[in-house]
Amino acid sequence: LYPDYLNIYADRGNIAVLTRRAAWRGHELEVTALGMGDPIAPGEHDLYYVGGGQDREQLLVDEDLARKAEPLQEAVDGGAAVLAVCGGYQLLGRGYRGFHGEDMPGIGLLPLETVAGERRMIGDVLIECELERGEKRTVAGFENHAGRTHLDPGAEPLGRVLAGFGNDGESGEAENVIASEKV
Repeated sequence: LYPDYLNIYADRGNIAVLTRRAAWRGHELEVTALGMGDPIAPGEHDLYYVGGGQDREQLLVDEDLARKAEPLQEAVDGGAAVLAVCGGYQLLGRGYRGFHGEDMPGIGLLPLETVAGERRMIGDVLIECELERGEKRTVAGFENHAGRTHLDPGAEPLGRVLAGFGNDGESGEAENVIASEKV
């Protein structure tokens, strides 16, 4: 969704990686760009990718994404997956408050909200999670964000930060939770 706006963090590269990994497994990935004004047709796509964007770009797509909220929810309810990065992830929650105080209502697909903080957190991250119940795994990644995401009561986080920044901005505290939702 919105490849012309939400594409700041190697999002085209992420699509290339998904395409290649699918090919290694004998699947052909057909990529369709959906932008401003383009409708979402539930059942037409298996995966919706929403990339990263700065506050300005999030403001530009916010209203259009709100118009897509119901069909996107219907697509997810029908089995489609969503992979969201950075600003795309923030807009899938209940809302995002930008660095300069801009309030951007989210679409409520995820039970969370995000508020930009003063400090940017950049570096490697390692989390412990259970992708399958009872089977603990570690996931390595890279974080580059100023947003502090808060889960709604009862929402299940993806995992616990083992190394990297926790949601409070401190590095390396194992009790902090990565604010993410399995969708």
